[in-house]
Amino acid sequence: MRKRDWPAVSQLIETEWEARHPVLDEDFFLWQHMGFGNLRGLAATPLAFVEGTLVGMRGIIPGEYQLPRRGGGYEYASGGAFAMWIVANAHRGLGIGKQLLHYCDSQLPVMLALGSNEKTSVPIYLKNGFSRLDGLNHWFAVLSNRANSLLYGAFQPGDLPKPARPTPRGILHSTDDAEYLSRVWERFSRANSVFSLHKKPEFWEWRYLNHPVFNHEILYNPKLDTFSVQRIEEVDTIDGPVRVLRILDLVTGRPEPKSLSYVEATTKFLELLLSKLQEDGVHAVDFRVSHRLFEEPLRNAGFHFMPAGVPPIDGPSFAGQLNPLRLNPSPINLHWKTSELDGAQPVDLHFTKSDSDMDRPNTRGIRSRRLH
Repeated sequence: MRKRDWPAVSQLIETEWEARHPVLDEDFFLWQHMGFGNLRGLAATPLAFVEGTLVGMRGIIPGEYQLPRRGGGYEYASGGAFAMWIVANAHRGLGIGKQLLHYCDSQLPVMLALGSNEKTSVPIYLKNGFSRLDGLNHWFAVLSNRANSLLYGAFQPGDLPKPARPTPRGILHSTDDAEYLSRVWERFSRANSVFSLHKKPEFWEWRYLNHPVFNHEILYNPKLDTFSVQRIEEVDTIDGPVRVLRILDLVTGRPEPKSLSYVEATTKFLELLLSKLQEDGVHAVDFRVSHRLFEEPLRNAGFHFMPAGVPPIDGPSFAGQLNPLRLNPSPINLHWKTSELDGAQPVDLHFTKSDSDMDRPNTRGIRSRRLH
């Protein structure tokens, strides 16, 4: 793809995927598909033409990935997260979609897909050697009675999970220092062997600090060596607007003093965060991540857990989609494939909802119209 292809690409999305889809915002689409790393740029997205007419695309969000090595340390490789996979209706059944996937396989040492259709793309991934995680683990905290409309659709007194009531001492600072965030990420990566995006300064600048639509806040505490990336969304419910904090990433490096454990530091940070949110009038918190490394501190701080693909084990389910509000959440599945890199051996997966194309703007209260 080149920038000059945008008119044809947007027309393909509008006529063959969804009218009024959020990615039809040109600035957002071009930002997302530029990505970061050595493959940065629209050229990572392959297009299919028949006699000069665009008939297919396999959207790619370029990135750099870190893969744990058996002997310790990491191997780094370019790759891409999948976005839209479209073939025009009149040209389906001709193998165009398969050619697009095979092209990606030949170009990308790492491929990642979040939230794939279980009936269409998932069977193709599994036939082509992709590994699978049934869904991201979903954590949430309820901070006010108004937020229970995100659990039941409407207020039901007496059924609320008990929120944490922390009274910790400490200060959370705001930062936009990509170098600092990268250093904490490196310390986290040394302590936890994770297959993930390589979150170097370029990543933090592209993904959060220079986002074309959302304003993200990054809060940190230097003693705890922990930070979180988040934004607040106003959600319309029948009980009125509800303010929800969406955590996009949570990272703990090497706390000080050394006697302070990873669990204690992350728990303390989360207690500080929830206390601040309650003071600021935030009603609920939402966080989705592939691994369970944070399980103990999240529980300690008062979060509730919705394991991937099964009913919630400690209370009612949190809304699966906020804008527009949709209860009864479906799991966000995860599929990935890596080339035979030298000694690379994924251990834990660290991927959040924002590490692919699952975190994008939407119009509150308006459902886009699916055409096919």
